[in-house]
Amino acid sequence: MDERFDLRLRRGLNELIEAELGGYPRWAASPAAERVNALALGVATVASPTWWDRIGLRRRLGSRARLAWIAATVALLVLGLLAFAAVGGFDRRDEPSPSLPLAVELERSPALLAAGGFEILVGDRGDYGQAVADADGSTLWLLADGRLSRFDARRGTAESWTPAHDLAFTAPTIAPARGGGIWLIGSPPGGAGLRWFDGTAFRDVIDAPAQLVAAAEAPDGSVWVGTTDGAVMRWDGVTWASYDDRTPLPDSQISSMAVDSNGSVWIGWMRFPQPPGGGLVERLDGETWRTFDVEDAAPLGGTIWSISPLPDGMVWVASDAGVASFDGSAWRTFAPSPAGPRFAASVAAGPGGIIWTVGGDPDDGAVTVGRLDPAGGGSAEWTTYGPDDGLPGPNETGWITPRVLVAGDAVFVATGAGLLQLTGERWERIWPTVAPVDPGWPTALLPLSYDEAWAGTDTGLWRFRDGAWSQYTDIQTPTGAVGPVSDLEAAPDGSLWAAAASGTLRLQGNTWIVVDPRPAGRLAIGPDGTIWIGAPMETEGDKLWALQLDGTTWAPADVEDPAGVIADLAVGPDGRVWTIDVAWCLGQASVFDAGHWVPVDPGPDRVSAGWEVDVAATGDAWFVFCETENGGTNVVARLSGSDWAFYGEAEGFQSGSWEALGIGPDGAVWAATGSGLWKFDGASWTSHLPGVGFESVWVASDGSIWAVGPLGPIRFAPA
Repeated sequence: MDERFDLRLRRGLNELIEAELGGYPRWAASPAAERVNALALGVATVASPTWWDRIGLRRRLGSRARLAWIAATVALLVLGLLAFAAVGGFDRRDEPSPSLPLAVELERSPALLAAGGFEILVGDRGDYGQAVADADGSTLWLLADGRLSRFDARRGTAESWTPAHDLAFTAPTIAPARGGGIWLIGSPPGGAGLRWFDGTAFRDVIDAPAQLVAAAEAPDGSVWVGTTDGAVMRWDGVTWASYDDRTPLPDSQISSMAVDSNGSVWIGWMRFPQPPGGGLVERLDGETWRTFDVEDAAPLGGTIWSISPLPDGMVWVASDAGVASFDGSAWRTFAPSPAGPRFAASVAAGPGGIIWTVGGDPDDGAVTVGRLDPAGGGSAEWTTYGPDDGLPGPNETGWITPRVLVAGDAVFVATGAGLLQLTGERWERIWPTVAPVDPGWPTALLPLSYDEAWAGTDTGLWRFRDGAWSQYTDIQTPTGAVGPVSDLEAAPDGSLWAAAASGTLRLQGNTWIVVDPRPAGRLAIGPDGTIWIGAPMETEGDKLWALQLDGTTWAPADVEDPAGVIADLAVGPDGRVWTIDVAWCLGQASVFDAGHWVPVDPGPDRVSAGWEVDVAATGDAWFVFCETENGGTNVVARLSGSDWAFYGEAEGFQSGSWEALGIGPDGAVWAATGSGLWKFDGASWTSHLPGVGFESVWVASDGSIWAVGPLGPIRFAPA
């Protein structure tokens, strides 16, 4: 089982699940949700997924249960869901609103890209959770985890940008710009901004007074945005105006936004939890808000995933409950056939007025596309395409919310399996044309230097050398398989060790050999060369044992088990062993001293147990704890002798959660967080790569930094 995946799921799904456009829209009904619920009860009932082909979650998580991750999970993964403040409400049929000012055309001053100073070490996997068509009618913009691609539908070629080109490409969502290019919505820091990108430079960089989740450009050039707390604002080229004069709608999030040819603003909502018949669409028409719900059209009863205004004035809406159109005075519904989409995630109009919609099966992620000729009147029926026609089938990375796009006469679908085009009556993947050869989302990493590293994944062992990844196959196990690799460590003598489902392995020469066949979850190596091994978290029986060299043989030694499960394991320079039991932040940290386990008491009621422990060369023990005073937010703690120090929001450490630690040869402590990497130099924390989420960080012996997050593994050499 993938230990890191299980651990990240336990860490607070608020940061791991994108409940908006980039993620899996039916989280509550997904197999991943069942797995998380089981973990919350301390029962691991489902084997680790191979993620975030990221079940939406997989877009945001560890081995991406890629959540799609993720997106894992990830995704993921994320991942409870987003905590939302109060937003707009139901009783809005005829509420006055401020009049709409005219947009002001400004002289533009393009801002050039600023390189992020790091390298992303994985390729484009094609897990597109966001996709829009350019105003030129022949270009598609595709957004995966931190990777924006521009696809030329005429030439069949693409170019890409990542946060390594500019940190603005961490934006979680995009919208088309009427002058060509796209808007990056929620650019760093903090998601409070807009950037208009044309493929060369940022033609506009606009700061916003709140964090943004959606945007749409109007025909007059003004830009409408929705915020995380449900407010609606408009940028006229000079100032922001607010249009949030509505009754709050609790537990809701803006999920889609559009502006029609008349300048009316359309907003779709998602609600948590989904009440029966509980969807909502709003329209701001001049000075009046109007609300449409399930009483107006049955498809408005679900989460509104896509609103598509057409030049002829017709507005199409896709939701969990189906597809509907509005002609300015009345709604019309088009129920899919039994073979059609289980829900509609996207809708678009093609040549001849043909309507295309796409959705994914909430149980297995299989993608279905529907084709409808509305001219058929009441007898109009859907023509459907599914996995038998080339679309992603069950568990084939279809969990990411799919998008249907039209460019010229061609129809495309962006999915977790890449960009597909309808050719004749069959869908073919056209980008990326070649799957990258890399470990994807490593669950363990061991950097030896800036130029060399080992990675462990649910598929085995990978090696980075000469600027490229390759899967390592010179491995001897009783079954011939390694299984998921959950930890990698280097011993004081330079030997390399791995914890895997097939046991504890050691690199001898060029071959990985099983030294102990018991499944291993965590590793720590003492200064005397003793190998300490923690069992996988779901293991019954022995939780901890050791291997000691007896001549030429590694002899196992049983030791007293610590309380709870072993979420992490570390050995200090004095040989003492430290462990921590995650137990959903209700366990404890312990140290093995004089042959017995002694609970580690962090003192005040501010924190409870967490999920990581590391020990510096000075003997200081570092932990990631749950901060009980702040709603379960994480806090980093240091135990020096008997003195505790805490680093959380109260001390200005803005982590965004997901903390993991790495200690360098210079003694500096690095923290991987949802808001970037942070470095502690002994006195204060400094931020690195703000806006880029990370789940793990390691420091090589030469001081180079390696980290893993939704971007995959990255590396950089700090100045």
